[in-house]
Formats: sequence, structure tokens, C-alpha cells
Amino acid sequence: MAAKYKIVASHLELDELIYELEYRGFPTSCDINCMRKELRKILNLERIGHGSKYPECNKTFSDEIQACNDKISVLSEKISEFTARSDRKEFLILNSRLSHVMARADRLPMTNEQGKVQRANTITKILKISETLNETLKLRKSHNDTVSFLQSDSGSDEEDIGNAHASTPSRLAEVVSENTHSNRAGVLLKP
Repeated sequence: MAAKYKIVASHLELDELIYELEYRGFPTSCDINCMRKELRKILNLERIGHGSKYPECNKTFSDEIQACNDKISVLSEKISEFTARSDRKEFLILNSRLSHVMARADRLPMTNEQGKVQRANTITKILKISETLNETLKLRKSHNDTVSFLQSDSGSDEEDIGNAHASTPSRLAEVVSENTHSNRAGVLLKP
């Protein structure tokens, strides 16, 4: 079973939107709003189990690993600027973009041992910056403040409802110890 990622179309950059649509075999346009609308529809269908089998994506390993590492560099910088005082929308955007890059890394075609090692290193980097984002979020005064932060309605993006969660959804849960607890919003917090 493939991992599921909480990618929010309105939080992705143009190149990320193009990748997600091309991966699924859908055409891209020059209108970012049309692409977001199309991807939003596709992601909603996937969430309810009505996604389809997509055509083979013919991206080369070297191009994809470079794209993932470039995204990791950009997101690392943005996450280093994220503070305990940052707003909910900023967290959700970073979180969605992390989900995008994790999904992209998961899709990397591995044809040899070196590719497997590079993919594993890339995923490790993503998990590390994801953990940094979540640790910064935990710096809020209490568990209740963090939950309120994630559940608050910013009123500006209907997609956010129900999409507040820990970065890199299923991967992070695999590496966190058994003594962690998950709240309703899905953020992993240690007691």
C-alpha cells in the first residue's frame, strides 16, 4: 500500500503543481489557478479512493533526485525561519510542500544500489527537516496551544480543514518511538 500524503494544491509552488499534474498524466496550463483547481479535484478523488492508475512517469532519476534536493534546500531555509510565533497558514504551507517532496522522493525510480542509497539519504533529509518543523511547533506553551493552533480556522483556505497534520504523514510515524501520542489533528507530540 502506498503512503498517503496531505498535499494541498493551493499551497504548492508552480513547479510543484506542474510536477503533480504531469505525474498523474494531466495537462498543465499557464494559469496557476486552473492548475490548482484541477489538482484539487484530482486529490479529492484520490482521498476518497477514486484515484486512477496513472501512466508511467518518464522522469530521469538524476533530474528527480536533483529536484528533490533543491526543494529540500529551499524548505530547510524556510523552516529555519519558521518560529513558534509563526501563523497556522505558514505551517500548513510548509507541511504541504514537505508532503509533496516526500511523495516525490517516494516515487524515485531506483535502478541500482547507488540510487537506493541516494533515495534513502534524500528521505532522511526530508524527515529531519520535517522533525525540525514539528519541534518548532512544539515550542508553543502547551499541548493545548499547539492543538488550538492547528485546529483554528484561518478562514482563507477551505482545504486546510482536516488537513492539519504532522509533516510527511506515514513516514514520520514510522520513525517516532512508541511512547508518542497522536492528537486529533494528527500531530505527533511527546507526553
